[in-house]
Amino acid sequence: MASLQMLIDDKFSDNAARAPAPEKDKMFKLKADPSVTVAQIALGLSSYLKFCGTTCLWTCLCPPSSGPLNYGWKTPPHGPWISKKIHLLFEMVGIAPNTKLLQQKLQKAIRIRCAKGDDFARRKTLR
Repeated sequence: MASLQMLIDDKFSDNAARAPAPEKDKMFKLKADPSVTVAQIALGLSSYLKFCGTTCLWTCLCPPSSGPLNYGWKTPPHGPWISKKIHLLFEMVGIAPNTKLLQQKLQKAIRIRCAKGDDFARRKTLR
């Protein structure tokens, strides 16, 4: 019993005498680059649409019918669909190398394109 007590005392005295452990590597959080402008995003989307040969964003980004009905953060990626959109990914990575864009700027870029009167993001709905 005495030897167990000595081991416990040694362990606690080592921890008390030891310098505080350095903080673990802090997680690096990717953030959107604030220097990316709405015009740059709109230009990237326009060049992707020019590559696709259409002016309708929905026809270029339409999800496959074989995919899930609802998409969210926990939805597994649909590989074949993503691989078909690789050109858009390269356009956006050219604008934002850290792969993050501010949602407000992306929405504004799409709205600006819609306001110009082209069929940029219109979806035809059945009535």
